[in-house]
Amino acid sequence: MIFFTSDHHWDHINKTGGIITFCNRPFRDIPTMNREMINHWNSVVQDWDEVYYLGDLSFGSKKRVGYFVNQLKGKIYFIKGNHDKSQILNFLVNIGKIEWWEYNYEFDYEKDGVTYTFILSHYQHQPIKDNVISIFGHSHGNYTRFTGGIDVGVDNVGYDLISIDSIIEHYELL
Repeated sequence: MIFFTSDHHWDHINKTGGIITFCNRPFRDIPTMNREMINHWNSVVQDWDEVYYLGDLSFGSKKRVGYFVNQLKGKIYFIKGNHDKSQILNFLVNIGKIEWWEYNYEFDYEKDGVTYTFILSHYQHQPIKDNVISIFGHSHGNYTRFTGGIDVGVDNVGYDLISIDSIIEHYELL
């Protein structure tokens, strides 16, 4: 199965309370949020599944980011977000914790005789053709809705990972 997700912001805390305050997340504290989101990820994803992660994984150090990614099931492909550091992503590739990282990525996927083009980015892009689906994060649920665009950030989808089949079903209903 192929899944999409973004914007976990593990270890994101600052003077104003961090991601829990900013997004009104229902967690008592950062360690609880980190643990519950990792547990949820692993309850959905199997080791053989593919996960496209669309940015903003963690505010932690290289060691902390490695700690989080080391616990996650699935084969992870990474789209860089505005809070991700290239040197940490290179480290994760070098130790085999993510397959690769890019700023944007596009691929075709066929289902029931129809070919869909997926445009993956941390930021939203408006598709200009039929059967083109823009998958993004970054907005934490605060974005302008448009046909063909789906925000897979955890704050927009109930902290879930979204399967490619669910995205196609949603797209077909638009």
